[in-house]
Amino acid sequence: MTCQFTQTHLPRTWKQPEHPNRIVDLAAEGVDPKEPLPESFDWREHGAVTKVKTEGHCAACWAFSVTGNIEGQWFLAKKKLVSLSAQQLLDCDVVDEGCNGGFPLDAYKEIVRMGGLESEDKY
Repeated sequence: MTCQFTQTHLPRTWKQPEHPNRIVDLAAEGVDPKEPLPESFDWREHGAVTKVKTEGHCAACWAFSVTGNIEGQWFLAKKKLVSLSAQQLLDCDVVDEGCNGGFPLDAYKEIVRMGGLESEDKY
């Protein structure tokens, strides 16, 4: 990443996030890596996606992607679709930069620190 890009597109407090090195053994997870994938798969057809949300003029893609991911994981685990509040993450995450940007990994840590997220209709 160039210094010019960093200076013009990232918040002043930007820092390179730490990512653990992860290698997933598909066979150990019970997945046959040789099994062919379906031609297509649309989670909307399975009820696992909430309505489209808009961030307006706010650079909140990081918050929307994190809440969307958790919504999908919750649906897979509980078979119930709950729309979570990206606004709560923007307001209460003290590590990321709100409408000026953020990092998903930091957002997940902040959600743990906050004790979870409210549903969109409650926050």
